[in-house]
Amino acid sequence: MEREATARNTLARFRAEYARHAGEPEYDEFVEEIGERSTRFREWWGEHEVIEAQRGTKVTQHPQLGTLRLHHAQTVPTGQPELRMAVYAPADEATRAALATL
Repeated sequence: MEREATARNTLARFRAEYARHAGEPEYDEFVEEIGERSTRFREWWGEHEVIEAQRGTKVTQHPQLGTLRLHHAQTVPTGQPELRMAVYAPADEATRAALATL
């Protein structure tokens, strides 16, 4: 279920990007091609969900540090619509302690 939520969020962020490039043939062709290959994409694209900023908690497995829980925020800097800024911070003491060993 987490993978589906991540996929939906990614698509909603892509829709925000797509809106900034309205009418550009490359974007329209890309959306059409994906839609031809994926019924899920067609279904979710039709929901018209848009997310400019993304926040949440990611859990990842680091090869040396083990399980890391990280709060994250991603946004588009004002005046720079082509850039993305992502910030990560430890979500718990175990992650904070593991990262301090680096």
